[in-house]
Amino acid sequence: MIIFDTPPYRPASKAVSDVSRHGIPLKDFRILTGLIILLSLIAGIQPLHLASAQDKKSPKAAADKDWTVGGIVVDKAGQPVAGAKISVDVRRYRRNKDVRRPAVNTKIVTNAKGEWQFDDVPASEAEVFIAINHPEYGPWRKRINRSVFEVKADASPSAKMMLGQGLNITGSVTDENGKPVGGALIRTKFLNEIREAKTDEFGVYLLSGCEPRVTRVVASAKRRALEMKEVRVAPEMEPVDFVLKPGGKIRVRVVDENGKGIPKARIFFQDWRGRIDYFEFDHVSQYADEHGVWEWDEAPLDEFQADICRPGGMQLSKEPLVAREKEYVFTPPPALVVSGHVIDAKTKQPIKQFHFTPGLRNSDPRLGMDWSPRDGIDATDGTYRIRLKHGYSANLVKIEAAGYQLAISRDIKTDEGEIEIDFALEPATDIAATLMTAAGKPAAGAKIALGVAGSQISVENGEIDDGSTYATQLKSDAKGHFSIPARTEPFQLMITHPAGYAHLKSEQGAIPETVTLTPWARIEGTFRVGTKPVARVPLTIFSNVTPSYGEGVPNIFTHHDTTTGKDGRYVFERVFPGHGRINRRIMLTVNAGATEPTSSVRVPVDFVAGETISLDLGGTGRPVVGKLAAPVNHTGEVLWAFAMVDAHRYLEPPAGMLSIEAVRKDPLHFRDWVLAWRKSPTYEAEKVVYQRYKDARSKLLTDSPSLTASIARDGSFRIDDAPPGDYLLKVTFRERKHAAGSLNDVHFTVPPVKNGYSAEPVDLGTLTLEK
Repeated sequence: MIIFDTPPYRPASKAVSDVSRHGIPLKDFRILTGLIILLSLIAGIQPLHLASAQDKKSPKAAADKDWTVGGIVVDKAGQPVAGAKISVDVRRYRRNKDVRRPAVNTKIVTNAKGEWQFDDVPASEAEVFIAINHPEYGPWRKRINRSVFEVKADASPSAKMMLGQGLNITGSVTDENGKPVGGALIRTKFLNEIREAKTDEFGVYLLSGCEPRVTRVVASAKRRALEMKEVRVAPEMEPVDFVLKPGGKIRVRVVDENGKGIPKARIFFQDWRGRIDYFEFDHVSQYADEHGVWEWDEAPLDEFQADICRPGGMQLSKEPLVAREKEYVFTPPPALVVSGHVIDAKTKQPIKQFHFTPGLRNSDPRLGMDWSPRDGIDATDGTYRIRLKHGYSANLVKIEAAGYQLAISRDIKTDEGEIEIDFALEPATDIAATLMTAAGKPAAGAKIALGVAGSQISVENGEIDDGSTYATQLKSDAKGHFSIPARTEPFQLMITHPAGYAHLKSEQGAIPETVTLTPWARIEGTFRVGTKPVARVPLTIFSNVTPSYGEGVPNIFTHHDTTTGKDGRYVFERVFPGHGRINRRIMLTVNAGATEPTSSVRVPVDFVAGETISLDLGGTGRPVVGKLAAPVNHTGEVLWAFAMVDAHRYLEPPAGMLSIEAVRKDPLHFRDWVLAWRKSPTYEAEKVVYQRYKDARSKLLTDSPSLTASIARDGSFRIDDAPPGDYLLKVTFRERKHAAGSLNDVHFTVPPVKNGYSAEPVDLGTLTLEK
């Protein structure tokens, strides 16, 4: 008998089934996986791993030879920064299981010379994500490349990492009578970095090392009500002042079904004036006393929400709390305990080995069922037992065993207490195949993900990413063989291996006994700005290969990212064959927009299976520069960091005909023109000419580079290495709430260059946005 407890984690609402374990709505999480990765929010969720004899070894982990990453942290003057905290995120292999997972951040502190190093990066990882935090400087977060930051044996770190000074938030704190409040704690947070300060005797504070983005600033003081303001951090921002009123009083009593207080019940804060980052409340005790009583006399005066968690039992999600004299009383139910027997439906004998996984039925029918692979466990001798603590609308249990059809329980209600649910598994032929490389060798250790409707599979740089894949996973054995218990619902298999990949769909027929992997494409080259190779530039591939996406099917996302080495060299080893574009990745964050003013030329490429493409990026054409101005009569600051310039190749339409762009610019005018044109005597002959124009324009857009650029804070922009040609430029804001205006179809020409590159820019002058 195996007894298994699901670990506690944060649910996001009473409709808990609508959220992932990251607290992000599941339908948004599955669509916005690229952003989560972009922001480097590494969650560490484990995939389901079906155990087999081959899983008892971890050959790749043993074969990896670790390398050392390190650097020197300096300020803008080039002076070393001592005492900076370094977080290193690497991928590790779990002991006894060949499954990658993000490691917990390793905290390292720079020495007096600003040096730091970390010795345990697996050889399989060519890049490492680094975060640097020092209270006097702005945070530094980047993926760094082994070719630049590797520290050789018996050598010291040499690559430098410069910290910016960061911005300041200042202000004053007073009481309701206008008197200064000394010793008040002021805190804010930028991703994982906390900035805090206390007010002096005059009630004045200074937060240093802040980032230019929207953040929540929280003020607290003894016997005062917690207060918070959401502000945009900027170089010349106004003071952020607080008035702290007498604290609100809240008393909560958590009792069991007999009315007895539950000691150490947890009051877990969830929402206050919108979604919180938890730092807002981490100075507040969250546990009830031995009588089940929790009191707080510094509560905000408006409503917040918290989970009421019973130790070893269920939790009530997002209960509203507001300061008042009357005591709150909550009775969370005991844990839901599900146990039972698993037998062969024909022989009635216990199933010796099987795997069970808890899950839930999502309240959104489009998402179906959500399973928690990291909470799955192997069981033996035909019995199982699991303790569930989260109040879903409907819990589920899934049973899988080799040689049997997968089985799923009925919907289980939260308040059912201790129940038994037995399973009689029907014998069935497993989903099985042998994977072979194009060279005819067994594809040993290939990663396989089985996706059904509502599940998600993420393929990062040609490898299934464990941390952001929510689907059944396993690996092929030394002979390239794998098997999975049979399914009745449609499914898809995504398979990745260093030698190639395969994508199989059950609706296209039975899975063949032997599957030959399609070889990867490969691309390499040098990235330049002008004539100079540039190191540490993030590059990405936007591929037109979309294996699967939409309702009723698994969502399979693919992305390819790398960073140039110290000589500007780059390589993508495992690229899906097909048409795509390769370009510099412009970093965008949710609250701050573009992290820097830069530009990108998206170069179209046809990736061919089994072939290496050599392609140098940049170093041709000439720069395009300009400056954006707010619309006439616009008031207030323009947040240019949220604006982007985009340009695509332009093809002049035939004489007397409107361009395709006219549809977007003035749809009604385009409609009237088309209707009149169709009545003209020349329509039959001219429509052939117009169709040729449309086909040529479509091919031009597919085969030609496009341009994009982020904007400096003064509205200026620069697009480096724009290839010769005619272009149409537009300006848009990535978030509607920050939009000051827009601009469409600005025509400009980049003239030919005799020697391939010219530093002389095409100056577009000042471009004024339109409302």
